Amino acid sequence: CLLLALVLLVVMALAGRAWLSADDDGYERDSSTTAQETPSEEASDEAPEETPSPDPVSPAPDDAHEMTELRSPTGNISCMLEEGTVSCSLEDRDFSEAGLEDCQDGPFSLQVSDGEAATACGSSFLSDSAQTLEYEESAVHGDMACTSRFDGMTCWNTMTGKGFTANKVTYETF
Repeated sequence: CLLLALVLLVVMALAGRAWLSADDDGYERDSSTTAQETPSEEASDEAPEETPSPDPVSPAPDDAHEMTELRSPTGNISCMLEEGTVSCSLEDRDFSEAGLEDCQDGPFSLQVSDGEAATACGSSFLSDSAQTLEYEESAVHGDMACTSRFDGMTCWNTMTGKGFTANKVTYETF
């Protein structure tokens, strides 16, 4: 009997509370503590920080000309600088004395992008519209750069430092 009275008392208390709070719209959280006050929320309200781009391993000279097609003063070496790739072709060459690989047909070509520099036989980057890059001058386009010298053309990826040097009698990749 005592247990039954206790259960009835609990049921009546719950029913009374529900009846008395029927006018409320439900549970309201104390407005003095909000989720917006947490540090993670505050951080998301700020503009996201941009990740700084890495510095070039081998930057182009400060006075480099912005160019996409260039040729050596002799006209024997022509190069194309594109976003992410630099490629050069040599029309006249003789690598036999240096014992280096040569392309069987057409011009000899070299290329570098994000990876290692390599020969690009079967491709031609010769261009009649290329501008002359005088000796001791440099060109740049995006991450690619070339410098013209009396002893040949050197081109490289400024972010990786990978590239090549080529002239009429030899070439080297680095």
